[in-house]
Amino acid sequence: KQWYQRRVHGKQWYQRRVHGKQWYQRRVHGDYDYPDKLERAVNCAGSVPKCCAMNRRGTLLAVGCADGRTLIFDFETRGIAKRLTTHTSAVTGVAWSRNGRKLLTTAMDGKLLMWDVLKGQMIRSLKFDSGIIHSSMNPRNPRYVTATTVKSEPYFAELAKKPVIRRLAFKRKKSSDKGKRKSATEKNVLATFDRAGKRIFVASSRGCITIRDLKTLEVIKLLRNCGTSVIRSVRFSRCSKHFLVISNDRCIRVFDSRTFEKTQQFQDVVNRIQWNSCVFSGNSEFVCAATSRTEQNLYIFDRPGGQVVAMIRAPADQIQDVVWHPMAPIIVTLTKHGFVYIFSKTMRQQFSCFAPGFVVLDENVEYVDGTDEAEEAKEAAKRKAEAEGGQDEDVDILTMDPLPVLSDDEDQTDLAEEDLLKHELTHIPIMPIPDQALDIDISDIENSYKIQEAGRQQGAPTRPSPMADL
Repeated sequence: KQWYQRRVHGKQWYQRRVHGKQWYQRRVHGDYDYPDKLERAVNCAGSVPKCCAMNRRGTLLAVGCADGRTLIFDFETRGIAKRLTTHTSAVTGVAWSRNGRKLLTTAMDGKLLMWDVLKGQMIRSLKFDSGIIHSSMNPRNPRYVTATTVKSEPYFAELAKKPVIRRLAFKRKKSSDKGKRKSATEKNVLATFDRAGKRIFVASSRGCITIRDLKTLEVIKLLRNCGTSVIRSVRFSRCSKHFLVISNDRCIRVFDSRTFEKTQQFQDVVNRIQWNSCVFSGNSEFVCAATSRTEQNLYIFDRPGGQVVAMIRAPADQIQDVVWHPMAPIIVTLTKHGFVYIFSKTMRQQFSCFAPGFVVLDENVEYVDGTDEAEEAKEAAKRKAEAEGGQDEDVDILTMDPLPVLSDDEDQTDLAEEDLLKHELTHIPIMPIPDQALDIDISDIENSYKIQEAGRQQGAPTRPSPMADL
């Protein structure tokens, strides 16, 4: 039937029927919001990157390295703006606060550190008994964090003057002897916050997700439809309406954050590819997944349709982590050989920006002079303006409208003054380095002038006087 429909109605009709109208329009007209080429490779100053995270506006990129350093890149200039060096082993997690002034870093040395990004100073620190393999920060309140160590289940911590640390252990229900033996080996492997910062998602080693309340840590919901293998990662979309789960069963499952029902499932049935990392796009319409095979590829899925819309061939290097720019079609990947690869979208020329009446033609069309019609339209608009009073409207050039892609709500009342959104940090300023050679004392210049005068009287060759410059 599919072959007959494609033969009779044509390939375009078949693609539009199978993949949908939106997919067909993006494929034909090039209207897509995902990258398709490698733009640039940035060196990590001799370090091997392990994890990365972008701030809320996508202007700063924090990269945790294997030697314990944390590099903060200015994403516009692609240069290193700040270096944070305190960890003694590989950094396993980085996370930004909402206003971009605080940065959370964790490493295999068991240290959890909170940094003041602008000053480059450490604010808070916690020490665990073993290395930390996963961590997260509350996106609304940087005081709450989670950390998962090698030897134990996840911890929930409140970074106050006296830190409060609680263990998020897996709660086993009363069941039969067979169920007890099966749940005896099940434990929680990671914990993360949702986009609203009101719930904690705790994943287990057998595909179970426990949703807890932030204040009481009581169980709200228990999800058992995430597979039966170990959950490797849980990621949330920027619109907070969807979240995805990556498991060891080589499947990517997308859920609805309100109903907790599975809406999509992505997998490679033929090659059975194991996914290394996965992330939502900035507009939550696409899902980018990185493979863990020798030939590294980036698969971009259409979330509503569930189809593969693009496959980007990355350099032959193992991908450590993937992050999507929150406001642009840009993907950043970290590789094992110490490079940060930036993938961007091919910008096509839009001549309608220069001439509003420009139309792209697919075939030759007979030209019809419409000068008379354009003049009549101008005269009609002029007469309409005169009839309305002939006064031009005042244009406000001082008021700045908020960006619709960013939320500016601040419903928290327990935030500190430095954590408010009005103190947001988008760029790290360059600190000038004082030049010691310019700090010249006038008395030294006068003494050198006297020495030159004495030498001139004795007939010795002299240099021009430095007082002449003053």
